[in-house]
Amino acid sequence: MRRRRPLTKTHLLPLPSALVRQQQLRHHVAWSLLLDQRAEPAQLAILLNVVEVTYLLALPEEREAVSTARFRLAEAALEACFGQLGEGGLTLETIARKAIEQILALHDQQLLGVPSHRYLDAQERAKQVAQAGRSAIPDQA
Repeated sequence: MRRRRPLTKTHLLPLPSALVRQQQLRHHVAWSLLLDQRAEPAQLAILLNVVEVTYLLALPEEREAVSTARFRLAEAALEACFGQLGEGGLTLETIARKAIEQILALHDQQLLGVPSHRYLDAQERAKQVAQAGRSAIPDQA
């Protein structure tokens, strides 16, 4: 079993406001490019990461507001967009668009208050599951 490093004061504090703004802008630019049908794999990867990290950071009350099914729907829609990249146009159904928008809004709120160590842990976990070809979001039972 790996021993965890002790958390520093910086790890316990919320993310720096400049980083929060930078990440929010990055996410919303990727979303805007997708809506304008100008997204490339990098933007789709950013949005997929947002969906997974948002799920990993979600508190129980946030998971009540945004169901696991909506996270799965958003993830599946974004993955489908990868297959559409060479076909000339990216399409999102209204329900998938609304799910992604809801998740982006939730993530914006999470970024404002999440301790740095939780954000870094969620990013690392999302990276690990992506490298393993899996999803951080469980299948519906």
